[in-house]
Amino acid sequence: MGGSSADRAALEHRLASLLGFDDAVEDIFEQLLSIDSSEDLFEYLSSLLGDDGDSVKQFVQDVERFQKDEALIHSTTATTYNTTSLQDNSNEESKKKVIDAAAEQRARVAAAEKEKKQRQEDERQKRKLEQQQQQQQKEKAKSKNKREEMLKKKKQDQANKKAGGNKKTSLPKSNDTASAVKQTTNNNVKKALEKPTPPQRGKAKFACGCFGTRHKPLTNCLHCGRIACEKEGYGYCPFCGYLIEQLDIQMGKNK
Repeated sequence: MGGSSADRAALEHRLASLLGFDDAVEDIFEQLLSIDSSEDLFEYLSSLLGDDGDSVKQFVQDVERFQKDEALIHSTTATTYNTTSLQDNSNEESKKKVIDAAAEQRARVAAAEKEKKQRQEDERQKRKLEQQQQQQQKEKAKSKNKREEMLKKKKQDQANKKAGGNKKTSLPKSNDTASAVKQTTNNNVKKALEKPTPPQRGKAKFACGCFGTRHKPLTNCLHCGRIACEKEGYGYCPFCGYLIEQLDIQMGKNK
């Protein structure tokens, strides 16, 4: 957004009159446009020029209107600044002071932009971490449901096997036979209800916590679904404490 080229030229001429020289006025004016607040612009110019009079106030008002693409209200006052004033006030020390101040302002704007980008990057990383945590929770719930389904199926298979065995059992012909059948049935029930030996648990020696985003993912914990990276290696899961083993080693043991 901005006004016409004629308004810009008039404002640059007025700025040159205020500064006392016309070197690099275009760059300085462009830097002034980067200041959003009129209060900050007035404070900056007043400090730079050592003057907070009406001419500075009117210039700030017109810069603000120029940024909004509105007509200047003090444009006619530009004729009050003449080249004699420029010649009387121009000197290398004043010029260097203004140029240095403009450079400092550019540096502040660049620093503010860098800080803004850093905040945006921090927010992006935060959202990424939240998504990873949500995914881990989904994987954990999925693993839990799978284990429950497998346990339910196992119990159902054991019940079906028990029912089939009872059908094949011949009717007892004596009290001894009936007692033996009853004992066998009780033993089968006990075996069906026996809980498997719980897996080994312990404390993890090291927890990276990158979940395979910084280092290469290694495997998932079969109990909680947590992703372990290569740096963490195999061992006890830092989340649930169950042992994570290499798949080929576990299969070798089962054989």
